[in-house]
Amino acid sequence: MKLREIATISTGYSFRSRIKHDPEGDTFVIQMGDVDPLYGVRFDQLSKIKFSSKDDRYLIRDEDILMVSKGNNINAFSAMGIRGRTIVVNSLMTIRLVRTSFQPDYVIWYLNSPKVQHYIHQVAAGTGTPNLSKKLLGEIDIPFIDHGDQMKLWKFDQESRKEVILLKELQQKKEYVARHTLQNAFDKMRKYDEPY
Repeated sequence: MKLREIATISTGYSFRSRIKHDPEGDTFVIQMGDVDPLYGVRFDQLSKIKFSSKDDRYLIRDEDILMVSKGNNINAFSAMGIRGRTIVVNSLMTIRLVRTSFQPDYVIWYLNSPKVQHYIHQVAAGTGTPNLSKKLLGEIDIPFIDHGDQMKLWKFDQESRKEVILLKELQQKKEYVARHTLQNAFDKMRKYDEPY
């Protein structure tokens, strides 16, 4: 089925000026810099603003799917983990499933799968920055599979992602140890230098 047949798709809020963090704000804002292809939405670093609009259509829910629409990393992310009133900027789209036969985690996995990502980058490619429109996103076919199989795919994807994160963190620790070991060795060598 087409994504537009199983979900509503909406664009984020269009800000007229740069977003400035307000500690007294009542609404969190998810921006492009808050999403990471590996870690997902970094909810711990969101800016807050005072959002005066009474239009609830911009507010996202836990079960929503967020889709980046511009740039080289056009990925889908889970909104699970929001900590109150939250909106997204207009370079992100919100996908809200209306068919319970499709699980958000499965749809996220499918949209991020190599086959779909290849298609997305083909249709979003242009002379400038890749840009995925709401119409093109809605035309993506989402195959239906059994609910249990949907969850199996998602769980396997999560385990693979955890492994990649652990390997990345291990590599960073190794690099840190190597740099400091070399620095310490260099500092000891300097003690025996002849004065100029």
